[in-house]
Amino acid sequence: MGMQILVVDDNDDAIATLSVVLRLEGHTVHVARNGPEGYARAQQSFPDVAILDIGIPGMNGYELAANLRNLADGRRLLIIANTGYGMPEHKAAGKKAGFDFYLTKPAEVAEILEIVGNYESAVPLAEALDGKSTAPSVFSRALQKAAEVLGGRAKLSRHLRVGPSDLQKWIDDKEAPPLSVLLRTVDCILDETPPPAEASDAGDPAPPRDCSSANGRETTRY
Repeated sequence: MGMQILVVDDNDDAIATLSVVLRLEGHTVHVARNGPEGYARAQQSFPDVAILDIGIPGMNGYELAANLRNLADGRRLLIIANTGYGMPEHKAAGKKAGFDFYLTKPAEVAEILEIVGNYESAVPLAEALDGKSTAPSVFSRALQKAAEVLGGRAKLSRHLRVGPSDLQKWIDDKEAPPLSVLLRTVDCILDETPPPAEASDAGDPAPPRDCSSANGRETTRY
């Protein structure tokens, strides 16, 4: 069925990757590169899900999340932080601002898709992890799309620098491909996908990014 998803990040690679995989899942994606633009897009088309970086220009992610909660006025809205700010005080500020999940970069794309998918279907996370869907995964669909773009699986195998048996295993959903393979697959698809509309930054530059989380990427569910 698909949902309306707002992605706000000042990193073009993050926007491109999330936009492609979310659209492959059937969602409509709206992107913004700063807080004021993100809020304006939400006013134009209120999202079901907002995925926000914290260190964005003009209005940081905490402020934007709080403003989106006010704009929701009781409407259903999932807000996910996807950020390099991983210290306990950052997560506490995220909870106060109204985030439902707080992911520390580099977050796995599969984890974001799982959170969004479970929210869409209203299936508890634990129940979803125990089940297995018979539908092709987003990874399988992305690889098949990239093969179409390049002109066949043999060419995709050479482009990704992987063996045909590994490629077939990922397309058959026998296991998920490594993140590096997924990123190169997304690059193939982006070659024929129009880039997101450019937008000028507003306000002052974002503060220096804190990537000092001791355990690397982390997810906090409030």
